[in-house]
Order: sequence, then structure tokens, then C-alpha cells
Amino acid sequence: MSAPNAQAQTEQTPAGQKTPGIPSTSNAILALWGKAADHLTADELAWFSNLTVPAQMEAENLSQNLENMACIVNSNVFSESFYCAAGLSVLLFSLSHQLDVINGLLKVSAEAGERLELQASDQAEGAGEFND
Repeated sequence: MSAPNAQAQTEQTPAGQKTPGIPSTSNAILALWGKAADHLTADELAWFSNLTVPAQMEAENLSQNLENMACIVNSNVFSESFYCAAGLSVLLFSLSHQLDVINGLLKVSAEAGERLELQASDQAEGAGEFND
């Protein structure tokens, strides 16, 4: 089983609409974000900007799992998963998927924060115009 090309691509559908590319959690998150971002309230943007919290939890979980696996490998108490190419590929695809999710969460969180700052800046400028 080979891994699909991991680069994000835009593909044309029969109706001429663009799809978010290769199916992945990150691409799905970013595609939905792209459709919804312009329609969100400040409170909703603030919620999305806090996606760094679950991303940090995912990264910490991934780090702990990798450390545990390294300890198992280091102790020479291998399971069949480490000897079998199919088992190892499943493990590596799973780790890649976790990083993909973290990436999507961080991208949305960063863009939501930027939009929130822009909204606040626009509101401050608008309030300044009325005070002049």
C-alpha cells in the first residue's frame, strides 16, 4: 500500500468547482474554514483562535506516544508491528495523520486570530472617526 501524494492540490469537479485537493483532515478543516470564515462573529472567531489548546494537547499526546515507542525499541522488546512492514506503515500513517490534524488546527487558529485582530483594529479606527 503506498501513501498518496501529500501535497495539497486543487482539483476540478465536473461542475467546474474546485475541491480542497487530496482528502485529509487538514484539507477538510481548511476547506470548511474557508467557506465559513467570512461569516463568523467575533465570539466565534475567538473560539476558533483558541484551537491552539487542542492542537497543543494533540502534540503532547503524540510526543508521549513517540517517546513510549522509542523506549520499547530501545529495550529490544519488539512487537510484531516493528518487524512487519505493513504494521510499521500503519503506525507511520497514523503518526502522519496526527500531525496533519495538528497542522489544520494551528492554521485555522492563526487565521482566526488574525481576523479577530483585524476586526478589532477596524472597530477602533471606526470609533476614532466618530470622536474627531
